[in-house]
Amino acid sequence: EESYLNFDGEAFYGEENLADPDENVVEQVLRKLTRESVRKIVFSLPIEERDLIEALFYKKMTEREYANETHVSQVAVHYRKKRILNKLKNIFKNLSI
Repeated sequence: EESYLNFDGEAFYGEENLADPDENVVEQVLRKLTRESVRKIVFSLPIEERDLIEALFYKKMTEREYANETHVSQVAVHYRKKRILNKLKNIFKNLSI
C-alpha cells in the first residue's frame, strides 16, 4: 500500500503533493467547477466565436495578431470580443448553480 509516509525521507517529505493548506476545500472545488463550466460554455459557442475566445484567452494572442491571422481589422476583432464576452457574461448570470 502506497501512503503519504512512503514519500518521507531526508530531502523529500511529500508536502509538495498536498493541496495548499490555506485554501478552503470548497474554494478548490468551486474553482474547478468554474473552469469546467467555462470550457463547456466556450465549446458550445459557434465556431467563429469559439476560435476568437480560444485565440485571445487560451493562446494569449493579441487582438492585432488575431486580426492579421483572420484578415479582418483589429477594431472588428475588438468589437467581436466585447460582444462575445457580454454574451458569456449573460450566460453565466443566468446559470443556476
